[in-house]
Amino acid sequence: MVKKELSRIEKLELVQRQAYNAWLNSKGVGTINVATGVGKTIIAFKCLYYALKKSWIVQGSKVTFYAETEVREQTLKDEAKKFKEIYGLDVYKDFNITFVCYQANKPIEDDVKILDEIHFIGEIYAKQFENCNSYIIGLTATTSESTVVNSVTFLTKEEIINSIAPVCFRYPIDEAIRDGILSPYQTSFIYHKLDETSPYLTLSKGSRNFVTEKAYYGQKNFNKNNMRNAEYIRRKSGMEMAKLLWGLKSKVEVVKNHLRTISGKTVIFGVELAILKQITPNVVSGENTKEENQKLIDDFNSGVIDTIASAKMLKQGITLEGVENCVLVSYYSTSTDFIQRLGRIVRFVPNKLANLYIVVTQDTLEANWVSKMILVKDGSGAVTHSIDLNLKL
Repeated sequence: MVKKELSRIEKLELVQRQAYNAWLNSKGVGTINVATGVGKTIIAFKCLYYALKKSWIVQGSKVTFYAETEVREQTLKDEAKKFKEIYGLDVYKDFNITFVCYQANKPIEDDVKILDEIHFIGEIYAKQFENCNSYIIGLTATTSESTVVNSVTFLTKEEIINSIAPVCFRYPIDEAIRDGILSPYQTSFIYHKLDETSPYLTLSKGSRNFVTEKAYYGQKNFNKNNMRNAEYIRRKSGMEMAKLLWGLKSKVEVVKNHLRTISGKTVIFGVELAILKQITPNVVSGENTKEENQKLIDDFNSGVIDTIASAKMLKQGITLEGVENCVLVSYYSTSTDFIQRLGRIVRFVPNKLANLYIVVTQDTLEANWVSKMILVKDGSGAVTHSIDLNLKL
């Protein structure tokens, strides 16, 4: 008997079922780590109803759904309405549910805590969730690994998560793409060089003397050998060089020229808001009001605008409809940062091959970062994608 191949929807439902069963098996305290687009919010709501079925909680139980930002808080409220439309279950009617943003040291008494993007929680936020009596549903698309520097162990995101609600289920982005639940993507690199002619930094007020991007980068990349506290100096120097690369004005025209050559909806990520604003006026940021940011997202989703940019606010937990292209203006040193931004373009659309464009400044830290990526070529010699997601500088 030939085994029937599962449809995408059947595969998605199977993953969701495995996720909430894993949470139930963890006795109601666990984190579900699944790729963006797999339905973390749906899984969380199903956990609530199975907890109700098991009599762990009752109708009207108090549920607090934590979000990282106000924009994400609104998205979660919208997803609660969609959940009712799809499954006929009204979380507002069946539970006393509230949506709030994370606040340090302000514990809330409730029966269930849903911690969206739990990897966001640092040590200060974590204390309000430790040793509480609530059931905890942690949700994340990414977690960090352990890190040791000079024999000193730092408390990482993964360890913080495990102190609150240990990871009980994982379904990473590469598996979701392999199973056809998310759309595949291809990676392209946009190479450019540090500017050697234009002023980057004026040496004194009113002075005609200045240094270029290349000259300034060369100053920051000084020789650290035979210096006291060499490890500290190396790290400080590396951060100064990274800050320079994040804010390169020479990248603006490079990206703007590239945008003219591609079609489809595009999301742009960078670190420096000033640079992003020179590329496009459609920048979602903390400098805007909540209403201004929501209008940009709504205009993008409805097709009024086809380009949107952000430093952090669009990296996770926000649904952007029909995105075909993602441009990384600045490199990111951790797999968490990278995966969050990649998640914007791999949401499933039939027959879609998304495009990831990474701006790379030659002969700099950015080039070093890209050199650590594993490039896999198909039979035609085209670069597909296989990126070392454990990459760290």
